[in-house]
Amino acid sequence: MAPTTYPGKVPDGDYLLVAGTVEHRPFSSMGLRLDELGQRPLRGRSAVLAVGSNASPARLADKCGVDAAVPVARVRVEGWAAVYSAHISAYGSIASTLWADLESMTSLAVAFFDSDQLRLVDDTEPNYRRVDLGKLVDGWQGTVTGYRSHRGALNFGGGVIRLSEVPADSPLISMTQVEVLDEVARLSGLARDGSALAKGVATDVIPRPQILDWMASGKSEQPPLD
Repeated sequence: MAPTTYPGKVPDGDYLLVAGTVEHRPFSSMGLRLDELGQRPLRGRSAVLAVGSNASPARLADKCGVDAAVPVARVRVEGWAAVYSAHISAYGSIASTLWADLESMTSLAVAFFDSDQLRLVDDTEPNYRRVDLGKLVDGWQGTVTGYRSHRGALNFGGGVIRLSEVPADSPLISMTQVEVLDEVARLSGLARDGSALAKGVATDVIPRPQILDWMASGKSEQPPLD
């Protein structure tokens, strides 16, 4: 994934990822479809809220393997927003995190991982802690978990910043990935623009720890969960 395209292309509705192919189908039909394909059943899978690129079929295939079957349901989540985490990835994008905000209603995705897939995805999230979010999916009896960044949320002095690419009704200020990279480059003085910043981090020309230290200096701490 190119840094400026984060969080990637995400389907508008429910879908089933099967060996790299996207099948657009309602969540209610996925249990039967998994049985037809001889895949692990929906029952017993773990429901995980995808706030950023984990909602993208391409990213899920990268993380879970090209032969993976992963059901994904779209949900509207009240009281949560997708905001930028106060860290930059090794490939140069600024990732997202869940942020509790009572005035926000956000359109997100829930991915249903089997135990092997969940372990693989957890291993790709060293900057996050997966927390229990309660019941978020109609027709799913289990609870949903989600990743919250232990690095806090990016803040340029005007509050946390929501991802423009993630649909939401929210009073929080928002920026695209291109805009937020440009602003980090400008305010930190570490690169001429966001593209140069991302490339510099990905190629180790710009020391990633230096940017992480700068981002941490103005971060907003995650509010505690009730």
